[in-house]
Amino acid sequence: MTVDPLKLCAGFWPHVRFTREQRKIIYSVVENDETFVPAGNQLGKDFVAAFIVLWFFLTRKPCRIVTTSAKDDHLRVLWGEIGRFVQECRVPLLAGKGGPLIANHQEIRRYGSAGELDPISYIKGMVAAPDRVAAMQGHHATGPLPIPYTLFVSDESSGVPDDYFKMATTWAKRLLIIG
Repeated sequence: MTVDPLKLCAGFWPHVRFTREQRKIIYSVVENDETFVPAGNQLGKDFVAAFIVLWFFLTRKPCRIVTTSAKDDHLRVLWGEIGRFVQECRVPLLAGKGGPLIANHQEIRRYGSAGELDPISYIKGMVAAPDRVAAMQGHHATGPLPIPYTLFVSDESSGVPDDYFKMATTWAKRLLIIG
């Protein structure tokens, strides 16, 4: 199976501590196809979602993750937390520092063990809009182990059109729906 998320956190981000509620969210994503997190301010939802995204991506190959929110401002918060985890990792994650990841604006790709760009795996951020729902299709990925290889994360979900969720359920083996 894959690496336990809190063990990965202890090795890569030993300074990070999750609340009991955040740990429940993490293990819900491990154990359940769909995880719904109610809205609330100052609960660290983007913080824990960012960790889940990186843990999921670093422990699977191939792997496809799509993150979305109703507005770019909301998506920027989640991606800011992802960026902070990348920067604060005990081991280098960015390719420019010896790691496997290539980070661009709301997209992360990775190099394989032979130094080639992984053509299948990615993390993408997409602003949800009714005229862009077609971009939510076709993010399928499968691998050799009986584990999920695809994750959909929706932040501020009350403002995300229902069609995004419907499309994501056709390919995502794990869904994290926040708000």
